[in-house]
Amino acid sequence: MTPQKREIRVDAIWRTDGQIVPVKIYHKGLAYDVEVQKIIPLVATKKGGIGFRYCVQIDGKPHELYYEHNISYTARQLWYEYRSSRGFEGQ
Repeated sequence: MTPQKREIRVDAIWRTDGQIVPVKIYHKGLAYDVEVQKIIPLVATKKGGIGFRYCVQIDGKPHELYYEHNISYTARQLWYEYRSSRGFEGQ
């Protein structure tokens, strides 16, 4: 099954060098610490957005989180992940 884009709640810090770094993710009322392994800048030229892909460890398992800032909606900032039908617990 094709993974679905799903908005998630994330606590992040904004470092003095301007980088936004996720530190905690929330799922079904539980909080999980996030360990960032790699940050990859992304550009969506068709939709006018910019963002980052974060390769992270959550609860000892590899995941990818995404941060998106759409320049056409200046206040719209979004954290999300792509998930299979099994969701967070099944990965």
